[in-house]
Amino acid sequence: MQITKEFVIGGNAHFTVSNGLTYFRYQIKTSGRESLADSQGSLLVYTWHNGRRLYVGRLNEYTGVVHIGRRSRFDNNAMAFKVILWACNVLWTGRNFPPGYHAETVGRCGHCGRKLADVNQYFGPECRRISINRLSARLQEYNLAYGRC
Repeated sequence: MQITKEFVIGGNAHFTVSNGLTYFRYQIKTSGRESLADSQGSLLVYTWHNGRRLYVGRLNEYTGVVHIGRRSRFDNNAMAFKVILWACNVLWTGRNFPPGYHAETVGRCGHCGRKLADVNQYFGPECRRISINRLSARLQEYNLAYGRC
């Protein structure tokens, strides 16, 4: 199922981005603190390589921009970084992926990361309610911070 911006910032999103020949698997999650994102609205971005999860950087949930972290093994030229930056740009600008390109869920809840019984959903039944309330609260914070009412 094609991913959405709301799924990506849900708290623990697992998804793949592919062009039919190659694919990259990503996880975007909260830092594990009480708040779902820090004061700048950033989430941690990970990818997998040879079965190991590797830290890429931080995603700003308001702008969709990914910044490479200090502890990252990636640089601006790394394909894993370029792909996630491009995919987030497509999602945050409201465009569709070009023909042949896909960004799809891997059948896990976007909030808690548990396997979903219905793979045509982004969130499980309990997390759906939590995620809707969270997105509403974050949107209000964003509007207040940037003077939009």
